[in-house]
Amino acid sequence: MKRAAELQGRSLTDFVVSAAHDAAQRAIEEQAILRLSAEDQQRFAEALIQPPAPNAALIGWMGRDLAFRGAGLDSMPLYDAIIGVAQALKGAYAICADAINEVATAFYSESASGV
Repeated sequence: MKRAAELQGRSLTDFVVSAAHDAAQRAIEEQAILRLSAEDQQRFAEALIQPPAPNAALIGWMGRDLAFRGAGLDSMPLYDAIIGVAQALKGAYAICADAINEVATAFYSESASGV
C-alpha cells in the first residue's frame, strides 16, 4: 500500500482513507442497482404494461389499510378490482367483504349483482 500511495503522490493515510471510501461507495452502489437477466427484464416490462388482476388478498388488504380510507375506493376503482378478481379466479364463486356500515353493505350488494 505504501508503494501505491507513493505512485499516486499521496500519504499512506490519505491513500487508505480514499481506498476505503471508494470501497464503501461501490458496496452501496451494488446494493442499489438491481441487475436483471434479459428474460427477467422482459417479464418486468410486460408486468408494467399489463399488470395482473388484483387478487383477493390485495382487495382485503386495501379494505383494512387506513391509508386507503377516504381514497374513493368505495366507487369504481374497487368495483373494477372486484370484477378483475372474479374474472381472474375462474373457480371462485364468492368474494367475502365485511361491510363497515349500511353504505358499504349497499355498495357490496349492488356490486355483487354485476358479477
